[in-house]
Parts: sequence; C-alpha cells; structure tokens
Amino acid sequence: SFLWTHKIMLEIADYYKDSIQFAFKPHPRLYSELCKHPDWGPEKAKAYYELWATMPNTQLETGEFVDLFKESDALIHDCGSFVAEYMFTKKPCMFLTHDSESVSAEMCRFGKECFSLHHLGQSKEDILRFIEDIVIAGHDNKLSEREEFFSQHLLPPNGNTTAMNMYLDITQTLFGEE
Repeated sequence: SFLWTHKIMLEIADYYKDSIQFAFKPHPRLYSELCKHPDWGPEKAKAYYELWATMPNTQLETGEFVDLFKESDALIHDCGSFVAEYMFTKKPCMFLTHDSESVSAEMCRFGKECFSLHHLGQSKEDILRFIEDIVIAGHDNKLSEREEFFSQHLLPPNGNTTAMNMYLDITQTLFGEE
C-alpha cells in the first residue's frame, strides 16, 4: 500500500501540521526495496525519508516500536505483524488495503479476529474520516469490541502476570501446591 499512500500520508501530515504529530515507521526492508524500484531509486527514497525526519510535525522511526505504540493515539498501517501487536493498546487502528479479503485469507483465526477489529482504509477520504471521526472526535465503534477481545484473549487470567501464572502452574504440576 506504500506506493498508493506515500503522497497521501505526506499531504495529511501537512494538513494537520499545527495539531497532530505523525510517525513514519517503515518496514526495515522498505528503503532497500524503494532503491531498487523503477519509479523510485536511491535519491527519491532518501528524499522521502528525509521529509519524514524533518517536517515540523513528523518523525522517522527506524528502531523498536513498543514505545511508539505506547505513546501513540492511533495506528494507520498495512503490516500483518502489527494486526495483533497493536491490539494490546486497545487504541483505534486502521489497516490500509484495496483487497481486505485477500489480506485476511492468509491469516489464522486469531489474526482474522484481530483484523476484524481494524477500521479499513482504501482512500485518502477513509484516512481523513478515521482521523477526524474516530481518533479526534472519539467515535470509535470498535472500541468495546477491542476491549472485549483484550480481556478474552490477551489479558493473563486469574489477575496474575503471565510469569506468575506459569509459576503457579509449574508448582501445581510438580508439587501439587497452589
């Protein structure tokens, strides 16, 4: 989706330059793939990355994503890996695709359930609507579903940490203790 959203995301960042901070967290291989792409090449790829690093309300993130997820208000992405990982935040998320059926067809049941909790974006208008209605205005009709999903599938049971649950299970199994 990068090839159809790269300009759109810069336009949106510029439109919100006085109110929203945007982070560009590219896939580690994106830069090298753009350098080889016939419509891009090294100069264009470098210039694009530099724009994200230097615009007043944008940042280029090439390191870990955990803190970025914690501090974010929402996620707009096209990364299959982040479909489940962002669910831990319970925050609004939008998946960019022109073919949601083929994207979800390659996912396991758990991935499909996570994917269903995303808002889908196919155009600049979808992205703007997501930012305005869901993120800024707070009209997130999938929030309760994400919270329920978190409680059912991501929150460790018994009010314990995962490590404590494992410890209790091991001691119960080995020693019959609780």
